[in-house]
Amino acid sequence: NMAEARRIAKLGTWDMDLRTAKLVWTDEMYRIFGKDPEHFSPDFESIMADVHPDDRDLVNAKFSQAIIEKTPYELTHRLLIDGQTRYIEAKGRAYYDDDGNAIRALGTVQDITDSKQAEQSLYQLKKTLDQIHDGVFIFDAESLKFAYVNQGAISQVGYDEQTLLQMYPYDIKPDYSSQQFIEMIEPLRSGEVPYLHFETR
Repeated sequence: NMAEARRIAKLGTWDMDLRTAKLVWTDEMYRIFGKDPEHFSPDFESIMADVHPDDRDLVNAKFSQAIIEKTPYELTHRLLIDGQTRYIEAKGRAYYDDDGNAIRALGTVQDITDSKQAEQSLYQLKKTLDQIHDGVFIFDAESLKFAYVNQGAISQVGYDEQTLLQMYPYDIKPDYSSQQFIEMIEPLRSGEVPYLHFETR
C-alpha cells in the first residue's frame, strides 16, 4: 500500500492550514523527526526547532519566498534530532484563495541521510585514492564504463579524467576485445570469485 511505499522511501508528507497554522503529518513524518504521534502535535515552531541551527535561516527564507512568489520550493537541509544530524530533501508549495491569500501549504520530506553519508564516504575515499601513486580504475559492472579514476590512473594512461570517464576498460587494454573482457570479469560479476589477478599492457 501507499503508506508502506512511503515508509520504504522514507518519504513523509505534511499539510498545513496557513490561516490556523494547523499541521497534519503522515506516520513517516513522525519517524523522520523522531516523534511519538501520541504525545506530539506538530506545529511550525517545533519543526523549526529540529532544523539544524545553521540551516534555519535558509529554510525560513525558502518557505517565505515560495509563499510570496507563489512558486514551489525544493531544498536539502539538515535536522538535528537527539544530537544526530539527519539530511532531508524538502519540497512543497502553497495554495491561494481567489484574493491571492495563501491559505494552505502541502509538502514532502524525504530522509536522505543514508545516501548523503554514502556520498561523503565516497568523497573521502576518492580524496585518499588521489594521494596514492598506483592507478585505480573503478568501472560500473553493468555499463562497463569507468565510474572513477584516480590521479595515478590518469598519469599512467595519459587521458584526462573526463575522457577516461567516457571510455571502457578494454579501450585502454589492447589485449582484450570487449567480449573477451566481459568473459574475463564474469566470475567477478556473478560473485563466483572475490577478485581477479592478471597482467596486461
